[in-house]
Amino acid sequence: MKAARRFVGFALMPALSAIASLVLLPLISDTAGPPAWVALGVGQSVGALISIPVGMAWPLIGGNEVARAGAESRRNIYRVSVHSRLVMLVVSLLIAVPATFFLSPQFKLESVLFMLGIALNGLTASWYFAGTGEPRWLVINEGLVRLAVYLFSVGALMAGGGLILYAASSAIGGVVMVMLNWFRIMGTSAFSVPGSFSNLIEALRSHMAGIGSRLLQGAFTFGGAPLYSAIAAPHATALFVGLDQVAKAAGNGLAFVPQAFVQTVGSAPASERARRSTKSMLVVVAIALLAAATWAVAGNVVIEILFASQLSLTPGGNTALILAVCLTLLTRSYEVLVLVPNGRSALVFRANSYVSILGLAALTIVASIGWGYGGVLVIAMSQVVLLVLYWNSGRSSRKKTLVHQSNQEGRASV
Repeated sequence: MKAARRFVGFALMPALSAIASLVLLPLISDTAGPPAWVALGVGQSVGALISIPVGMAWPLIGGNEVARAGAESRRNIYRVSVHSRLVMLVVSLLIAVPATFFLSPQFKLESVLFMLGIALNGLTASWYFAGTGEPRWLVINEGLVRLAVYLFSVGALMAGGGLILYAASSAIGGVVMVMLNWFRIMGTSAFSVPGSFSNLIEALRSHMAGIGSRLLQGAFTFGGAPLYSAIAAPHATALFVGLDQVAKAAGNGLAFVPQAFVQTVGSAPASERARRSTKSMLVVVAIALLAAATWAVAGNVVIEILFASQLSLTPGGNTALILAVCLTLLTRSYEVLVLVPNGRSALVFRANSYVSILGLAALTIVASIGWGYGGVLVIAMSQVVLLVLYWNSGRSSRKKTLVHQSNQEGRASV
């Protein structure tokens, strides 16, 4: 029963975002057309890209650390995470603000504000509450704030207030979420304590491999819209950015699935961990299949609504979109629920680095030839490559274990 409540709790966050997309995207499309959703897409893509180094490796490894820690250790983990992530935010914005302004063909200020609102997601406490198994605080501190931003933006757009109000409220909402999370987790604890600076330096040092890997991964995952905007024809850019927005919304909508199991798997003793990981992954696979079937039936209708009949999908494009979303869910879940709890985060960082470099090269090629659907197909195929790498690594580890056991048995018999 507790697991079901946790699952539903984490599901509320993406549900709020999905509802907002169903209302806001048609309003933006109707009032300002393709230039507005391109500005939104570029701003959010750059923001999502820099939220990767801002978040450091905390979203991947933090939840499992929190699940194993006691109450005071959890607060120390969170304090260090905030200090280190604020440093990364300041450094990242020095690059992201001028880059977003340059890449946005129109609505430049709005695009920068959208970027800031998304960049602040790097300071999310979602991984912390996944580790404690308390989704209600994620819903209260982040979900309700986002809902308030969405409601205000809907009213502003319908009243003719312009895109700037939506963009500004997104940035303000991001700041409010960070503050609410701090006060909930830390209470009256001091922002800085003796040893904070040395802990900050140690966190930056120990997360460096993860930051590099996640930065490459973010460049590939969120760099598509700016890349298309810079080198592709306008019609190909509008097509890819539109599909990319849908893929990101769907991915965010399903991101709660592995989060709901982090506390269950991360807190398990070593003897029980494999069983819990397997059960969790079976649920993930079932949800991915259900999502694929649902989109196959209703996908075109949703696209027509979201983009006010200004964007439509071919069967091939729809298939690529389904594969991109569902395969990404499977790979991210396998990383968080199987590899990281078993101490294989280095494999995750290494594999994502290789695949991201190849993916960026492939995105550059399909953008340069003006293939809008190609970018989504590249995303889908990259997840296939990741799954193959993980499978081969697991098989190699099992072989080494068997050889080691065989050698030990041989020595024992002698």
